Amino acid sequence: MFDRACELALLISSADLISKLFGMRITRRINGKLQSVLDKRDVACPVMRYYFKNTFLRNYFKALNLSRTECCTNNTYDLGVKRRIQNLPSLREKMKNCIENFLDFQAEVFNNATDTGAFALLAKPVFVGKRRIPGLKLQDARPIRLLEVLLHDGSSLTEWTTSQLHALLIKKYHLSPEGYKLSQLRYDLAKLRAHNLVEKIQHHRRYRLTSKGVKLGVLFVKFHTLFVGPLISTALGELAASEEHTPNSRIERQHSKINHELDRLASLLKAA
Repeated sequence: MFDRACELALLISSADLISKLFGMRITRRINGKLQSVLDKRDVACPVMRYYFKNTFLRNYFKALNLSRTECCTNNTYDLGVKRRIQNLPSLREKMKNCIENFLDFQAEVFNNATDTGAFALLAKPVFVGKRRIPGLKLQDARPIRLLEVLLHDGSSLTEWTTSQLHALLIKKYHLSPEGYKLSQLRYDLAKLRAHNLVEKIQHHRRYRLTSKGVKLGVLFVKFHTLFVGPLISTALGELAASEEHTPNSRIERQHSKINHELDRLASLLKAA
């Protein structure tokens, strides 16, 4: 991570970006440093410094596993704060903003997105009173189809009743009324409601997606439609298994390539 921090220093080496970290504008009257410096005098704890005149942000890794960021100043006027003691709260707020600006920029560059477990949590059963509701899984076609219909572009989600949804699902996926009954739709809606993906409008028999349902629903539908289904078909299909088969389309060639790479990965894992 420290190597990435060094790369980050190159991105923030311009005077314009450094001034934004400190929330200050560059004018002709600015005299002093506007630069980033990698200080490696103490090899055990190298330090990145970002200077704005006599004020600087210091970012370093304690024992190379704990990132710390500090703001230091030798002249409070650099941050637009006078030196009297009653201005200390204002100075602390200014320095706090500088640190937050740097951490926000660092997080954006590092793309530090962590798994919060929300996706895995959907696969676990939940309880509504004493009733046990099964979790949602990527191989479950019925909830995926329902989410896709609810996410349909240009549709008014608040106008859909169970009857309207049932008719739309049958038409879209060429199902028979006996193959997908209205009771099955109600069960699927109850499952989505239990996981807080769908909500029922108060005093109405109408349903709509929650904000969580929109975000996770898109992931479910896209991942299942674009990756899971085609990859399984490619992996199990007779044409894909044949070495003499030449994929005709660009998409088929890409799926075939991914399938071969997965086989190669499986072989490497077995060898390890």
